[in-house]
Amino acid sequence: MKKITLLFALLAMSFGYSQSLPFDFSDPEQLMTGQEGTSASIIDDAGNDVMEIVGGTTDWDHVSITFAENVDLSDDANNTITLRFKPTTDLGTRNHILKFEGGVGGDAATEMGFTSSGADWQDITLDMPAGAGNYSSMILFTDAGGGTATGTYLVDDIACTCGNIAPPPPSEATLPIDFSDAYELFEGVGAVTSLTVDPLDANDAVMEVTSGGGDWDHAKIEFAQNVDLSDDSNNTISFRINPLNGTGSNNHLLKFENGTTAPTEVGFTTIGTGWQDVSLDFPAGLGNYPLMILFTDAGSNGQDTYLVDDFSGATNIVPVEDPEAAPIPNAPDGETYSIYNDTNSYSTTFPVAYSFGTLSDEPDLDPGASENKALKFDFSFAGWGQGEGGPDDVSSYGFVNFMYWAAPGVPGFQFNMISNVGGNVTEHTYEIGTQEAVVTGEWTQVSIPMSYFTNIGFSSTDFFQWKCDAFMAVVHDPGVVFFDNLILTQNALSVNSFNAAEFTAFPNPTNDNWNISSSVQMNSIGVFNVLGRQVLTLAPNANETVIDATSLKTGIYFVKIEGENGSKTIKLIKE
Repeated sequence: MKKITLLFALLAMSFGYSQSLPFDFSDPEQLMTGQEGTSASIIDDAGNDVMEIVGGTTDWDHVSITFAENVDLSDDANNTITLRFKPTTDLGTRNHILKFEGGVGGDAATEMGFTSSGADWQDITLDMPAGAGNYSSMILFTDAGGGTATGTYLVDDIACTCGNIAPPPPSEATLPIDFSDAYELFEGVGAVTSLTVDPLDANDAVMEVTSGGGDWDHAKIEFAQNVDLSDDSNNTISFRINPLNGTGSNNHLLKFENGTTAPTEVGFTTIGTGWQDVSLDFPAGLGNYPLMILFTDAGSNGQDTYLVDDFSGATNIVPVEDPEAAPIPNAPDGETYSIYNDTNSYSTTFPVAYSFGTLSDEPDLDPGASENKALKFDFSFAGWGQGEGGPDDVSSYGFVNFMYWAAPGVPGFQFNMISNVGGNVTEHTYEIGTQEAVVTGEWTQVSIPMSYFTNIGFSSTDFFQWKCDAFMAVVHDPGVVFFDNLILTQNALSVNSFNAAEFTAFPNPTNDNWNISSSVQMNSIGVFNVLGRQVLTLAPNANETVIDATSLKTGIYFVKIEGENGSKTIKLIKE
C-alpha cells in the first residue's frame, strides 16, 4: 500500500462490467455496488451464495450494477423480473424499489416498487410497465424513502424473461457537430431527442429536443475525443437553437462533465421562436471533458420543443489511456528512504500528514492481484507534507529518484523538494524539459544527485514537503503525466533488468494461441481479464511459451509475467 493513498478523496469507482442477467451471485462479478451509505457483499446462506445488503440511513440508499449487455425490457409481454428477497430480521413491512437506468436512445428510466415483511425468503415478481426500452444499469433501493430506516437483506436469483442487448458501440462524435451522422444524436434524459430536418431548409439536418417537463431534463452526448476547454482564448462554444412553440423567455444551460477539472456550465436564454445564434464563452482554468449536456428548460418545469444545430468551438483531444505499471526499482532497504512507492517495503518512509493542491487520479496500473498505483497529474499542482515530528534529516542520501510516464505532446513538468528551516519554507525545483529532456510514451527513470538541490538552497537536514507542478513555460494545459517510485537512495539507482527486458507476443489479436518470447527467463505467467480476475496460469520456466486462448471469451486480457527479479505486464486481445 502506498504511504499516501488515504490522503486522496478520490471517487469510488465500480468496474461495472458484470455478467448479464440472471444473477445467482455464484460469481463475484455479479456483486452490486453500495451507494448512499449502503454496503453489499456475497455470503454463504445454507450452502448457497447470496448477496447481503446492509442499508444506509438516507431516503434513497441503494446498490447498483452496470451490465455487460443491456437488459431489454421493450417487449411488454416478456419483461417480468423475478428475485428472492429476505430481511434478516423481522422489520415489519418495508418498501423497496427495483429500477433500470441508462436507457439507449433516450429511453426513460423505469422502476417498480415492492414490499417485504417478516424474516423469511420471499419470492418477488415484478411485471415491468409497457413502453420501456433497454437499459445499461440496475438499481435496488433498500428502504426506499425511509429516511433513517435501515435493514439488512439477502437477495438471490434475479432473473428476467427478457433478453440482453449488446451495448452501443463507442462514440464517434467530436466537435463540430452538424447532425449529419446518426452517431451525433444526443441521448435524452427526461427529454426526447431525434434527428430531423429544418422545416425551412430540407437539406439541413438538425436535432429535435422535446422537454419532458422536469426541472433538469436534458440531452447529452459522449465524445470520442475530449473537448479541450483549457485555452481560455479558444473555449467558446457556439450553436444555433430554435424554440418551436415560442413559450416566452426560457432558461437553458450547456454543461461539460467528467473532465480533468471540475464540471463547468454556462447559462443562456431564448426568446420567442425562430433560429437564434448562441455563443458561450467558458471561464478560464478548465481542462478537457468527454461529456456535453444541454439542459433544455433548466430548473423551470418548462416544456417546449427545440431544434438545435451546428455545435462548434474549442478543440478535441484524445483521452490518455493509463500506461502499464512502472518498472520496479532495485533499491536495498537500509539505504533507501521511501516517499511514494508500493512495490517495495522500506523501513524508512516519509511520514505524510496532509496533502495540498489537486491530484487528477491515483489509478492502480496493475491488472493482476497485486496493487501498483501511480499518481496522475493533468496538470494542476499537488503536494504532500509531514506534520509533527518533521522536518526530516535526509542528508545521508545521495540521490533523489523517481519515474514518470508523460503523454505525447507534454513539454515537461516540475518536481520540487521543499525544506523548512525554523519556519522558513523554501521550494527547490528540478524541471523535466529544462534540466533534462522530456521523454513521452514510456516510463523514464530520473536520478538527481542530492547535491543539485542543496546547491540551490535546499536544506537536506530539514526535508518538509514535496510537490509536482506544471511546466513553467506553459500557459495552457500541459497534458497528462503519471508519477511513481519516488525514493531517496544512498547510491545511484539501477532499474530491474527484468522490467527492461524485451517481450514479443504474436499473433495479437489472436483466435487461438499467443506465442510469447522474452529476452529473459519467464518463471510464471498469469492471465487476467479486464476485471482483474485470473483466468489462466502457466509456469514455463523458459524464454518462450504458448498461451492457449481457445477457452477465453473475446476481449482484452492482461498477462503478468514473473521472473526471478521482477514482473512485467503486457496487454493481449482475443478475437
